Amino acid sequence: MNYDMLEDSTCIIGESPICVEGKVLVWVDAESSHIYQFDLHSKQTQCFHIGLPVTAIAKIRESGWLLVTKIGIYACDPNFQRYEYLGNPVNNNPKLRPNDGVVSPVGDLWFGTMNQDELEAPDGALFILHKETMQIQQLDCGFSVANGIAFDVKNHCAYVSNMFQRKVYRYQLDSRWKTIQSKRVFVELPQGTGLPDGLKVDSEGKLYVCHWDAGIITVYESDGQYVQSIPLPIRHTTRCTFIDNGVLALTTASYNMTEQELQRQPLSGTTLRIDLDADVSGTDFEFEAQMSP
Repeated sequence: MNYDMLEDSTCIIGESPICVEGKVLVWVDAESSHIYQFDLHSKQTQCFHIGLPVTAIAKIRESGWLLVTKIGIYACDPNFQRYEYLGNPVNNNPKLRPNDGVVSPVGDLWFGTMNQDELEAPDGALFILHKETMQIQQLDCGFSVANGIAFDVKNHCAYVSNMFQRKVYRYQLDSRWKTIQSKRVFVELPQGTGLPDGLKVDSEGKLYVCHWDAGIITVYESDGQYVQSIPLPIRHTTRCTFIDNGVLALTTASYNMTEQELQRQPLSGTTLRIDLDADVSGTDFEFEAQMSP
């Protein structure tokens, strides 16, 4: 297993990497309203500065992008020029805002919220934006930061980080991927090992947990058995996704790091490539509603 820098744009909080058609890696800087598109073949990067405080991104099938922002959910055209507001379930409380978001295997958007004034307050919740009706429904509550959503197609379940409680939940879902049938704590990180941030499931059902403030990715079997840790020379790992068979792209953060820390960890905020030496892959799903913002 080895790693190197995939793309050198330095983000404050790089987040939400998705691989589109195996050709382009897309991610956001959740603190600067930037969206990046990196061509995996030409190695060229496009950077878009948009007028929305974007925190996560997903592809809308054939018609643009779905954006999770601090002020709500938006659809936008392929070139990030036109936007359509879709809703915000916490817009009646100025302390609360959306945070992370990921599309499910059936094309719905799952997203989490948080209390931006009191990060450890259990005011966050988990929501679903249904593709058929464009209605938003709450699925669960009691989170500090509802984060790192990932789906396991093989075992028909979802994983969500409860960040400041240092827990990752596993949700067994109904056949339509829309209703939670059961919930349990899948893993609780020990003190001193950071906070669970982004999650990803591979084709064998293993879960990859990115640790904020610890510089590692831990890997677990679907039954919760610990497999391995992937140490990295950075303080904040945020989320990973597959860009090829056995290859991860990892976003990172330089958030709240001193000049001395950045000198010691110069890859902080960049996007890394990790070769796993394993025959595994993963999928980033697309939002399936027909839209034309």
